[in-house]
Amino acid sequence: MSALAMILAAAMVVPGNGREKVSGTVEQRLDLRGRWESSKENTVLEGYPVWVIEDGTLQLSRNVGFGTPWECRIVDEGRGKLTMTRDWDGVVYLGIYRQEGERLILCFQAAYAGRPVGYRENDWAALLMLHRVKPRK
Repeated sequence: MSALAMILAAAMVVPGNGREKVSGTVEQRLDLRGRWESSKENTVLEGYPVWVIEDGTLQLSRNVGFGTPWECRIVDEGRGKLTMTRDWDGVVYLGIYRQEGERLILCFQAAYAGRPVGYRENDWAALLMLHRVKPRK
């Protein structure tokens, strides 16, 4: 065996030299392309969706007691966590999400209350179920 072949063979068995092992799973990120509308669980006001996501912004589609339009820019933090910032006053919300194909579940609350730990609505946390709207042809 040549000296070069022996060096290459030795380098292949030395631990830590070479590529690190990488998990075979790939983290799925939040996919907000298109339009999302609240599901029946969150729909009021004559059957129209109250909550809508378009262009990465969660908004109320109708004025439901707020004097100012309610819009929050959504930022995916990865690992099922998100941050939302309300456009008109900078209030920050922390949330969690689960996306299953064309269905999206969000739970969020004001940052001062911390991040929700489960998908439950309470005095602090809002729970939204949305579905992707297919574009009309």
